[in-house]
Amino acid sequence: VVLETRELQPAGGSGPVSGFFAARGDRLVLLGRRLDALQAAFGEGPDRLLVAADLMDRGQLQAALDAAQARFGGVDTLCHLAGGFRMGEAVHETTDANWDFLFDMNTRTLRNIARALVPRMIAKREGRIITVGAAGGCSGWNSASATDRAATCAASWSVKSVIAENSVPAATKPRVPR
Repeated sequence: VVLETRELQPAGGSGPVSGFFAARGDRLVLLGRRLDALQAAFGEGPDRLLVAADLMDRGQLQAALDAAQARFGGVDTLCHLAGGFRMGEAVHETTDANWDFLFDMNTRTLRNIARALVPRMIAKREGRIITVGAAGGCSGWNSASATDRAATCAASWSVKSVIAENSVPAATKPRVPR
């Protein structure tokens, strides 16, 4: 069972990711802020559970995982695609609002889903986490977005370490494209 977290953007490119897993015969749990947007993008089906959930709300995440447990017996793979982007401001010029937006949409959503899902993976001793983001955080480019992406990359590596320490094989494979 694949859990895909997303924020549907007008140009959202994560549909092919869901399509890849669906073509393999995986059952999908798709999370997004708006159920109507998920329904329009993916439709209903016996192998899909569409859940409206705010990834900043731990209670909603727990409820989504409970629904996945009830319907499919849990989640084996997390594909974390949620994120946001704002361009233009150098780090020292970034407003608090933009800084918080970026860290909420990218780093904090990963932290929150890890808080909700990693204990379940550790208990089962199985699971995989795939995080998808931009490589800009490794560029050293002077922007809040690059700073946030570097934090998200570091958080992905940290989650990998925690899962590996708890004997969950092949849990994550952080890679940074060059």
